[in-house]
Amino acid sequence: MTIKTSKAERVTRHVPPFGTQQFVEPRAELAVHDDGFLLTSPLTLSSPERTVVEYLRASASQWPDRVMLADRVMTDDWRKITYAEAMSQVNSVAQSLLNRGIGKGDVVAIIAPNSIEQAIIMFAALTVGAAVSPISLSYAMFPAARARLVSTYTTAAPKILFVQDANVIAEALADLDLSGAELISAAEATGATTFASLTNEPVTAAVDEAYAAIQPDWIGKLLFTSGSTGNPKAVINTHGMMASNLAMMAMVNLRDRNEHSILLDWLPWHHTFGGNVVLTEAIMVGATFYIDDGKPIPGPMMQRTIDAIKAIKPTVYNCVPAGLGMLADAMDSDPALREAMFSRLSVLRYGGAGLSDTVYQKLQRHCEAVSGQRVPTVTAYAMTEASPAAAILHWPTDSAACAGVPLPGVEMKLVQLGEGRLEIRLRGPSIFPGYLNEPALNAEVFDDEGFFKTGDVCRLLDSENPAAGIAYDGRVSEDFKLETGNWVNVGQIRTELLESFDGLFSDLVITGDRKPFVAAMGWLRSVPDGCETDNGILLPTPALREKLTQKIAAWNEINSASSRRIERLILLAEPACQEKGEVNDKQYINQRAVLKYRADIVERIYADEPLPAAVSADL
Repeated sequence: MTIKTSKAERVTRHVPPFGTQQFVEPRAELAVHDDGFLLTSPLTLSSPERTVVEYLRASASQWPDRVMLADRVMTDDWRKITYAEAMSQVNSVAQSLLNRGIGKGDVVAIIAPNSIEQAIIMFAALTVGAAVSPISLSYAMFPAARARLVSTYTTAAPKILFVQDANVIAEALADLDLSGAELISAAEATGATTFASLTNEPVTAAVDEAYAAIQPDWIGKLLFTSGSTGNPKAVINTHGMMASNLAMMAMVNLRDRNEHSILLDWLPWHHTFGGNVVLTEAIMVGATFYIDDGKPIPGPMMQRTIDAIKAIKPTVYNCVPAGLGMLADAMDSDPALREAMFSRLSVLRYGGAGLSDTVYQKLQRHCEAVSGQRVPTVTAYAMTEASPAAAILHWPTDSAACAGVPLPGVEMKLVQLGEGRLEIRLRGPSIFPGYLNEPALNAEVFDDEGFFKTGDVCRLLDSENPAAGIAYDGRVSEDFKLETGNWVNVGQIRTELLESFDGLFSDLVITGDRKPFVAAMGWLRSVPDGCETDNGILLPTPALREKLTQKIAAWNEINSASSRRIERLILLAEPACQEKGEVNDKQYINQRAVLKYRADIVERIYADEPLPAAVSADL
């Protein structure tokens, strides 16, 4: 991706250094392999632990009195639990599970917000060899998503179902067949075992015996895909996968275990980023983890997050690009938020999607205003099937385009698709063995060398220097052909088009499958006064229309090919709907779902009569 504005900016202004944190130099090796390349790390993976529970046990021993978790789920005040207290509760709940006959081959499902109780029962289940299956709480909260709740629960087939408050989701629970499971609720509820009753169980030698029996290839978690192409699939995460991935990241992310990290985080634990990276890595390094019950989305939840940042002043912050964009915008008019975010932040991590260079540079300018330095940013090429990171950007950079280099132990096969585009396939100890109960699908998603066919596309940032890393370039399945037969690279166009609008849009969706031309639909980051709506479409004011027209004309001037030229742009009035799967819990836009549920708007774009609301370089 060509980043025009940031290059010019670096020429005309002094660029402050990154913080004082030490980093491992990026290293990668590229070899020719059949119809492509093999990209690997020259570093040898150190011996990982059998299970991530070992990190909790070690931290509880080293920092028994340090606060491990704090939340506001059951109260407006912060509830806190130390590492020693958490370890004691984990062992008691583990004993309670053993007393119920729960162990290897059994599943403990979770439908709950991030909370102290969820963490305790999660690690207790892992301790006795049972699999944990966290299910999106949104499936229970939104009636339109209820079918996904039933599907995921049925697939998991749990013996134990933990919820934070059975009263709140009683209607959803009524749709589930609970006959084979014990319902456990953190809040008292009729027909449910109270979680607190599990935390005082006297611990016997059986807990350590069960823990000692765990093998790396045992199932540790069943994490569900987003279900963008059907019902969510259960991704098997073994104990060895999760422990290997943490060991890989520890080799390239230099973290001083004597430094007390303070995290504030909202990322849901039923997603691999929040549950497999943020939570377990925080425990591994003995961090104090404040659970943010807000979320960087428009409305009161955003203010909840802003207030929490001001109160906690984190040293490590994790987010998704959409959230970082909103926080960056909020800092423009809230210097107290900017000061709180960057006064002691040592690293900023993001994942789930690519971060626009516009937002990246704005965040760095905010950081410079506070500390005089830039904050190191870390991101990764990751997915649920890789537990989650396969490649990681672990060194300072002044661009958001790079997705990193392969982690030690990960083999990345890059199959040539043409025009510099490479399909990513993965193999290694952190890559999943398959989807649960999906033999036909599993036969399709692995090639004859055992590489997982991710369906993702990347580019080498520098073919002569593999250590420069890869850049994510979209999904093979998102690309489409125009009626002319020309292929359209959706991921690349979306990313570069977002950049060309200089932060005007929070996200875009590209259209044109079997149509005569490429068009785009998008959500403005901020809607100016005077805009009206018409059947889900935002009607731009004359000033806004002129500005957008100029932007499209500038884009088309250097992107004249039919596969890249944008003929029409539509502003969407209604936000992406989580109930319909248009956006997930991490605010990642599902292009396929948006096109499905807004098919009427798409058809109007391509109608014979030009859509009056459409913006075009020719209108």
